[in-house]
Amino acid sequence: MKKIALLEFSKGHTEVLYSQTLFLSNSDYQVHLLCDQRNKARVESFDTIDSFYYLDPEHTRHDRFKQIKTYLSENKIEQLVVNTAAWSAIRYLPFMLWDVEIIGIVHSLDKLRSSFYQRLLSLKIKKYFVLSEYLLKETSDIKNISFSSFYPMFFPMSFSKSLREKGDEFWICIPGQVEYKRRDYDALVNSIDTTLDHRIKFILLGRHDHQAGDGTRLMYSLKKRGLEKYFIFFDDFIEDAEFHAWLKGSDLLMPLPHENGRYFQNAISGTFNLSYASKKPQLMPNGFRSIDEFSSSMLFYQADGLVGLLNSYIEGNSEILAKTKILEDDERLTQEYQTKRYLDLIERTEK
Repeated sequence: MKKIALLEFSKGHTEVLYSQTLFLSNSDYQVHLLCDQRNKARVESFDTIDSFYYLDPEHTRHDRFKQIKTYLSENKIEQLVVNTAAWSAIRYLPFMLWDVEIIGIVHSLDKLRSSFYQRLLSLKIKKYFVLSEYLLKETSDIKNISFSSFYPMFFPMSFSKSLREKGDEFWICIPGQVEYKRRDYDALVNSIDTTLDHRIKFILLGRHDHQAGDGTRLMYSLKKRGLEKYFIFFDDFIEDAEFHAWLKGSDLLMPLPHENGRYFQNAISGTFNLSYASKKPQLMPNGFRSIDEFSSSMLFYQADGLVGLLNSYIEGNSEILAKTKILEDDERLTQEYQTKRYLDLIERTEK
């Protein structure tokens, strides 16, 4: 049996792990998962793992690197997928693993282009995944590295959970902690008013009050305009099962990208993969209509017409159903297709 390990050294990006372990375990790989101990509650239910190894964040970075090296050596593992292949996370670890092929997942292409340290890592890491086909097209100018893409859109069955009945409410989920640097909440607030149907609810699907959070700012903006009744906030971290239950119950997802921001040039919003996973269409500003990969399964709006559009969805959702069917019928979103895409790079022999 072929052996492979996945590593998440940081406390983050665990939502990308399960799909990979599913692809590998269903393809006769023995799968080892090494990750930060703080991620244990989020990964221990994975039924695709042959062996778990948790790294204590209280240990020095160098000690944890040595533990990883020892684990791979003792278990005779010659391939390692680094789930966050950024210099800030793994530093010089790849250069300690001379007998191990390392495949990286890069979450922002600009680092490969502009960071000296990231280019240094690429002396050892010659194969990278990006998390959308659109971003794959953006790698054509990066030389001497092999790229592929996959959608981390599969999640454990244990994440299933029932929610309260939504009744006649219309739910629009905005996944992620409330942070203005990641999402353009002002654009949304400025596009709605109190003529919006009272049954429409924006679900801010992430903790609003945290170290980098802007929940207080957003709440103030909503109260100033009398719009707070349209929004549902969460005070605490949302467990995975509840998070996916809200997604399942939603009618639409809304990424709220900044129109002049970095998305679609160097990185992608995690909302896209959640849309593919839940088969819920996304509602996007009209300025993003030209992106071919997404446009067929998305709904678009002009800022000054958003209220009228949403109110029309309350009366009938045939357009939403049509977009949902596109998502359901897209061959690229099948487990078989995504497995093949993933394994094509994992098993590719570099010259």
